[in-house]
Amino acid sequence: MDQKKPAVEGHPTGGRKLRCRVTRIMTMALMVICVMALTSSALAATGTAGTAIQDAVKSGMGEAYEVISAIALPIAGVALAFSAFQFFFNGEKGAQIAKGTIIGIIVGLALAYLGPVIVGQVGTWFSDVGKGGIFS
Repeated sequence: MDQKKPAVEGHPTGGRKLRCRVTRIMTMALMVICVMALTSSALAATGTAGTAIQDAVKSGMGEAYEVISAIALPIAGVALAFSAFQFFFNGEKGAQIAKGTIIGIIVGLALAYLGPVIVGQVGTWFSDVGKGGIFS
């Protein structure tokens, strides 16, 4: 029987599928956090009973961000070590895989650490009704 060679030698499922799944999961988590942030800024604009909900969402988001920021660097370090291994031991194809992984590391860290700034800016666009915001 003719068997296909995995995308990454030595890895039974191939590294690409695993990286795609991890990327999808992380993207969904970031999208959920963004939706939570927009919801909390919308509740802040009402100034009514939504304040308690807003405070709960903010504290939950703060805790989620602390977890994400605590694990982002170790995961990036492991991925960087994997990239170095690919670069040095798998020839030209490994160098291309390493390049893609390093770009993914940079994008992931940028999203993880610049996420609050981006969400805060987008939130001001929607919460500044009548002050030059998007709905004024």
